[in-house]
Amino acid sequence: MLYNPRPTRVCPTSLVPSPCRPPAAPPRRVGRGSAALTLTLALALSLPLAASADPEGASERTVVTQDGAMYRGEVKEYVVGDHITLKLDTGEVHRIAWGDAVQISPPRVKPSKAPKAEEQLPRPPSDRPPPSDRPPPSDRPPPSELPPPPPPSRSPTIINNQPVPTPVEPNTERTVVTQDGGTYHGEVVEFESGSHILLKLVTGERRRIPWAEAKRISPPHLRGDNDPSGSPERTVVMPDGTTIRGDLVEARLGEFTTLKLPSGQIRRIAWRDAKRIMVPNPTGRPSTIPITGELLVVLDTGKRVQGEYFEYVADDHLVLRHAAGGFRIIPVGSIRKIVLLADGSQ
Repeated sequence: MLYNPRPTRVCPTSLVPSPCRPPAAPPRRVGRGSAALTLTLALALSLPLAASADPEGASERTVVTQDGAMYRGEVKEYVVGDHITLKLDTGEVHRIAWGDAVQISPPRVKPSKAPKAEEQLPRPPSDRPPPSDRPPPSDRPPPSELPPPPPPSRSPTIINNQPVPTPVEPNTERTVVTQDGGTYHGEVVEFESGSHILLKLVTGERRRIPWAEAKRISPPHLRGDNDPSGSPERTVVMPDGTTIRGDLVEARLGEFTTLKLPSGQIRRIAWRDAKRIMVPNPTGRPSTIPITGELLVVLDTGKRVQGEYFEYVADDHLVLRHAAGGFRIIPVGSIRKIVLLADGSQ
């Protein structure tokens, strides 16, 4: 029988350190550099972004300015009280000062392009457990679904979902391009941002265009003004070299252009019967691209399109005529390069 001279001790239940429980380690001191870095990161995360796009990601908005012009495009920057920057369908990036905006529509998710064929293939089976074996979902929504933070209180937003009637001065004219390729020029009878615009054409017909169908609305233009940016003047060159000059009434891409001649006569000219159509340059100076001859157009995608020049609208489209007689309508924003292959006058 062995004898143990050290009696067995029972650890007390108190929280006072005893021989049975080693004392807690003293807290580790943090250096000044680490504390400063922690404070800097905390302040950086707490500061709001000065300029950011909509929280939905790729979203679109429609902005109406003080002069009545309408711009619709993808939101690139949105600073409440300062400005909003849109990327238009033409590829142009347009910055609008906050004080120039009359109406800014709520954000709308931008339609995404159709998935590629590779993305439509069935995916291989996943090794993840069946839903029944997964942990129950959290009641907290993911960060992408959390509501956006409220805007700063220093400047109230001017988002307006209701139509905004705009007083119209007499003899005010506008040009409206619709989503389906129509163009109309006439005297403005009614103009309600977010609802519609009502034009009186020179033929006496009244054309009411819903807001959702309008692709582009020009700034107001007084009748008789010499400003080329809103001039309805068009010159149609016929195959025999004769020209027909008049004011635009309406047009349909690929089909016809209707003009009011100086004599007051209304004449509709089919595109297949014309050689080309000349449009005044908004700057009042010669066009920056060749407006006659055979052109080779290189697109952003690398694709090349060749054809004879037919019509060019500086802020909208370029039209080429194929050798077979058909037309190719190219958005200006998708053009990377234009090469003149042959001068049509030679």
